[in-house]
Amino acid sequence: MLALLVAGAAPRDAGAQRLNPMIALLEAGETVFGPIWGDKSPDGGVAVSRNNELDYIFYDMEHAPLDITQMRTFMQFMVDPGRILRRGQPGWERTVLVRIPAYGREMNQWMIKNILDQGAHGIIAPHIETAEQALHVVRSMRYPQRVGAADMEPAGQRGSGA
Repeated sequence: MLALLVAGAAPRDAGAQRLNPMIALLEAGETVFGPIWGDKSPDGGVAVSRNNELDYIFYDMEHAPLDITQMRTFMQFMVDPGRILRRGQPGWERTVLVRIPAYGREMNQWMIKNILDQGAHGIIAPHIETAEQALHVVRSMRYPQRVGAADMEPAGQRGSGA
């Protein structure tokens, strides 16, 4: 299954470099493409790293085991040091968005935090029914911002400064 994501991203300093390539594409007004990825083995991670047609992958944990160690291993095999050296830029070539098994109404902040801490670039939270639930998910993904930052809200709840 191929998914299409179109979203607006907030403006950023022209000199700042994004480590997440999908955000850079969205900021440039581009449309990004990616599949729901089925092969969660190390070989699947290597296959993602070699596929130049993908901007992101949708890694499903809602309809598959909640195996965070497997996700982390998969992502480690997505990293190709040779390609990073040739590109001359650190960071990922493919963004990993993880759909968590917890419904939005369950307010599972721990699950969001742990999956992001293990390396996922973003969370897809299923079955969000209210604006309050959506706001909770966004706050759970964010660290507190520096004083005076342009994007102070919504306030982040991750990390020791929360």
